[in-house]
Amino acid sequence: EEFMLLANRRVALFISEKVPSAALLRRHPPPHRRKIEGLVKMTDKMNLSIDVSSSGAIHESLERIRSEVDASTFYAVVLLATKPMQTAMYFCTGAPAYQEQSSKWRHYALAFDHYTHFTSPIRRYADVVVHRLLVDILAREGEGKKKTKGSKKGKVFESTGKGGQGPWGAKFTEELIDQCDHCNKQKLAAKAVQDSSIKIYLALWLQKESYETEAVILDLNGPKWMGVFVPEFGMEFVLYWREERRFKARWDSTSKKMNVCALESTKENEPLLRLENFQTVRVSLVSAFDKRSCANEITAKLVI
Repeated sequence: EEFMLLANRRVALFISEKVPSAALLRRHPPPHRRKIEGLVKMTDKMNLSIDVSSSGAIHESLERIRSEVDASTFYAVVLLATKPMQTAMYFCTGAPAYQEQSSKWRHYALAFDHYTHFTSPIRRYADVVVHRLLVDILAREGEGKKKTKGSKKGKVFESTGKGGQGPWGAKFTEELIDQCDHCNKQKLAAKAVQDSSIKIYLALWLQKESYETEAVILDLNGPKWMGVFVPEFGMEFVLYWREERRFKARWDSTSKKMNVCALESTKENEPLLRLENFQTVRVSLVSAFDKRSCANEITAKLVI
């Protein structure tokens, strides 16, 4: 993996230096500030500290937290840490939003100033485009060296040079911008299909029989529902209190806790459970999959 990253990084630097306004690179913006601040607040409530000053600091914090909590809680924290992250995307260095603004080219997660996809042309079209760019640059550079009798310094090629004198021209840059947009859309679509297919398969499997497993409460902020994360599947599910017929749920707005009581209980009775965020509970996953419409809903029910 280290060699793969090194190759991608080196090729990105090379093509962006040779063709500053027509290189296909991959950028990863910094996380959303408001969401990353929310992550710090949530981990503080768990009595865990996380340094969000950089991607490296986050990684080091997660490695430390791994040794401080149980596996289920750790995976929940990892999920919380990924939510503020933005999506990485392909871009053309000659696009108006990025031209001569190399500070926007940075890949946050990898902490690289220049990065692209070069090593997997058999499964990604972006890599094919990068290969073609690299081959053409090397060919033109080779021709230039022959003309200058083996000059050691490579030539810088501008696709949008003055008077359209670059080797490809302004139209190439425009088409490359469109290709980057298309690659980004297709990658998001592929990810959506992958996630949906996994959920549909799980829903069909759960139709035969419900499944009991461990979950971590991640979203308990009101009387209507509760969000839980199931480490076994790496997925989040929702528990709707109105659908529970085995017990009563009373929301305590002061303590931000949910008191789960027996149906015949009164306010004076002790609750069966007091639930709060980041608590580990047992849930039963139930599927309501509709084969005709492919409507897929998997809900969680609390196991007491």
